[in-house]
Amino acid sequence: DTAAGQQVSMAPLGKLYLEKLQQKEGSQKPVVLSPDTVSLTVSEQFKRLAPSSTQRIDILVLSKPDQKPMAGIEAELDLSLPDGTHYIHAVDPTLADGTAAVIIPVMKGIPNGSILTYQVCLKAVAVKPVCAMGNYLMWKMP
Repeated sequence: DTAAGQQVSMAPLGKLYLEKLQQKEGSQKPVVLSPDTVSLTVSEQFKRLAPSSTQRIDILVLSKPDQKPMAGIEAELDLSLPDGTHYIHAVDPTLADGTAAVIIPVMKGIPNGSILTYQVCLKAVAVKPVCAMGNYLMWKMP
């Protein structure tokens, strides 16, 4: 016979572990993207762009409550062209520092002096869309 304090018995630890794990995961609330929770900033590399140059649009996504960068957020760029058409391009997901960039190729046939307006919107299920706008000038010195 074994002493009372030295007996070993089986217990359903797998079930307990699973319950603890599910409670832990459930406590992390997913971030709902909205203008109230997320800050989106856009900027262009050149305010005046020569017609033969590419343009770079940078984005920065921060969490509004703590101003921490948000990684893995996808966005879409919509560039309005003077002829009424749009150049639409996906922006790669943001990096760990909350930044991402998209390169706009050389746009042929844009009249000198045209102001090109663009909008970047986050691609996520959002209560209200999270978007930011910017513009730049197509300018060739005569």
